[in-house]
Amino acid sequence: IKNFLSVSKYNDVTIIPNGVDLTKVRDKIINSSDNIRIISIGRMVKIKDQRTVIRAVKYLSDKNYNINLDFCGDGVLRDELEEMVKAYKITSSVKFHGMISENEIFNILSKSDFSIISSINEGFGVATIESMASKALVLASNIEINFEIIQDNDLLFKIGDYKKLANLIIYYSDNHNLYNLKINQLHRRSRLYESAITGSNHLSFYLKIHRQI
Repeated sequence: IKNFLSVSKYNDVTIIPNGVDLTKVRDKIINSSDNIRIISIGRMVKIKDQRTVIRAVKYLSDKNYNINLDFCGDGVLRDELEEMVKAYKITSSVKFHGMISENEIFNILSKSDFSIISSINEGFGVATIESMASKALVLASNIEINFEIIQDNDLLFKIGDYKKLANLIIYYSDNHNLYNLKINQLHRRSRLYESAITGSNHLSFYLKIHRQI
């Protein structure tokens, strides 16, 4: 950006992330069953790569894990994804909610153990931050924006690597102390993106500029 704007002589760069409204986040509901509850939020389009999530659920089901996967979102690939679930014979494990309200999404998030962000590319991770704030453990593809937000390589998998994703789910499901450590770390990070905080940072930034004029 500095080179493009021909202002490379300036070294004082302030980065303020986009703000996310986290006021609708619900209190975490502890899962006392042996079912692993997973949520995937997003439009059903190629770039979101929900197929990887479905393949991971199939892999886990074949290993006799009890899975509940909630898809929140709709799109041109919904019919194909539903047919994929039928072909894998995991319809009892997967629910397609379609387009639902924010309140409904946060209600499902509060009950979810994991939130999967399987995107091939992302502009900004609103669903990632909402999941972190809801204390659903985020497992995400290793694209740049996911690492920028999560800051934890232990929670990332290569694009399309459903076996790695499935094994991460198994690993953190079997290690409760580590699971709790990770969700609390992500919860703290989510607050850096809270609208009230980013708004305050914007105000401080512009006041600083004003004082220098």
